[in-house]
Amino acid sequence: MSRSKAETSPVRLLLRDWFGVFETFAAKGDDCARECREKMQIMVAGGDGTCARVRPSLLPAVSRNLYP
Repeated sequence: MSRSKAETSPVRLLLRDWFGVFETFAAKGDDCARECREKMQIMVAGGDGTCARVRPSLLPAVSRNLYP
């Protein structure tokens, strides 16, 4: 089974790892990590297709109610 391009993109992998760190520490009771994760925002600016490349990488987080 091949994985889609969005699932293996560097952006997707970076976001998965980055959010995963906050989620792991928050699950262990770290209030600072939980608060940072809740307040985290992502801004993507471009004009060269950047937004079109990043948006599919964010959709899995949105579907799990992990709004960045």
